[in-house]
Amino acid sequence: MKSFIGKTAFILGLLATTLVARASNLDSILVVPQHSAFPAFILQTQELQDETQVRIWDANGGLVWSEKVSPKANNKLFNLRHLEEGRYDVEMDNDHVFISQKLDITNGKATIVSGSTETVLFPEILQTGGSILVDTRLSNVTAMNLEIKDDAKAYLKQEILPGKIYRFVLEDFGKGTYDVTVAADGKYRSKTIYR
Repeated sequence: MKSFIGKTAFILGLLATTLVARASNLDSILVVPQHSAFPAFILQTQELQDETQVRIWDANGGLVWSEKVSPKANNKLFNLRHLEEGRYDVEMDNDHVFISQKLDITNGKATIVSGSTETVLFPEILQTGGSILVDTRLSNVTAMNLEIKDDAKAYLKQEILPGKIYRFVLEDFGKGTYDVTVAADGKYRSKTIYR
């Protein structure tokens, strides 16, 4: 039992250290090259750590670009030459984070709109031993909803708060497959747990 507790504490500590480093760098993921001959931005994917869906939306809410980007494609250049002048929303979305930044294209150049970064850091959902752990210690959202359900019904629905670790014992659930979903700010993340 001590070994299990020690391993769990080590994993959670390592996770917290990693997420603190990531949280401080998320505002600089999108970089606009200073001397580009065309409107563009560079995506610094090493901070994202997971495959990330990148979407660009125009001012009318129309999707003008969508691409999945691997974290190994660091410093990927997005050529925006095909886009008309105007304001665009660039969204980067993966299992752990949702980031949105506004981008202006004028006079053949792209610029990031100052103060336009929106970041949602989602809690980690882990299955460790006989438990489900939901770690909200580094989440930056004040109100989140947690739901654990199988195909037929919801077993648990509750509000969760940042700064805590929630533990749910799998023995309390029957055998089967469960979806653990955390919703925050109109966005959600799910993880499938097998018991």
